[in-house]
Amino acid sequence: MLRLVRLLAVATAVPRDCPSKHLRHDAVERPATFALDARLVDALRAPGVDLAWLGAVQGVRWQKVRPFACSFLAATTKGSLFVLVWNRTATDLAQIAGLGDRVRVLRLPPSEDASALVQHARYRAYAHFLAANPDVKTLGVSDATDFVFQRDPFALVRDPRHLVVSDESARYTVASEPSGGNRYWVRCIYGPPLRRVVGARRVSCSGATVGGRDAMRAYLETMASELAALLPPRVMHDMPRSIPFNFYRGFDQGVHNALLASAFALAYNVTRSDLLFTGNGQRLGSDYELRDGEVFVKGAKATVVHQWNRMRDGGPAAARCRRPSSKQSN
Repeated sequence: MLRLVRLLAVATAVPRDCPSKHLRHDAVERPATFALDARLVDALRAPGVDLAWLGAVQGVRWQKVRPFACSFLAATTKGSLFVLVWNRTATDLAQIAGLGDRVRVLRLPPSEDASALVQHARYRAYAHFLAANPDVKTLGVSDATDFVFQRDPFALVRDPRHLVVSDESARYTVASEPSGGNRYWVRCIYGPPLRRVVGARRVSCSGATVGGRDAMRAYLETMASELAALLPPRVMHDMPRSIPFNFYRGFDQGVHNALLASAFALAYNVTRSDLLFTGNGQRLGSDYELRDGEVFVKGAKATVVHQWNRMRDGGPAAARCRRPSSKQSN
């Protein structure tokens, strides 16, 4: 009976409205070409970098990014961490960059819409970063304020066409996920046929993805193109008030899960890895262990921990990282 009450509560909480009834796609559409903006390419050049991890922030103080940067420096001696920013002050930029030699800040040009949701706008910026830096062979992208590293993340990738994505709890699927958000996002932007295909699959979290150059280029360009076509600024700015913020900010995850059920997944070597650990819905003891402050999954130390702030035990010690370790040097 209690389970029924909970399901009914979720059903009533999921919005009835969608952002638009006229922009829905029947399938994920891989763009034949991706239009590059020369100004954005110039702003995102980082010569000589071959391994890069990107995060993007908007409207948060630099302290929120500190565990992200500090744990990266502690986890690996390889590569560089880039924080892409829209509207940060000069002080904040200096504080982020001052966290370590391999932590760099890239400020997006004024031409980029600072009012756009960072969850959507970041894919366009990430795709341009890859285009601007031909030396990058392996690229990771993730959230930045609830994300920490425990091991070298670049070691997960085997070849240029390999893509590694993060799954949420095995207890639910896209259709049965407790908040109802995942099925809502797919239904609104792709409709019932694709929702039925995607609905039976485990939820993949869009907050952490890493891969070889070829796979990441296709992934990021498709994500950016789909979001631009399905949720252009005019649709986002006119979002019905009946859609709560927690629902309308997450449409990128609907595109992400639909993408993994499309021809894209057949063209590239996609691995759904527990080592890109997402804490949402996970239970200590049955889903993961904490050993000396580190998260272990199925006996192996997780490479990253995303959404550590949703873990009831407080999450990994890396989330409380404040000072870069000795591994920060190149």
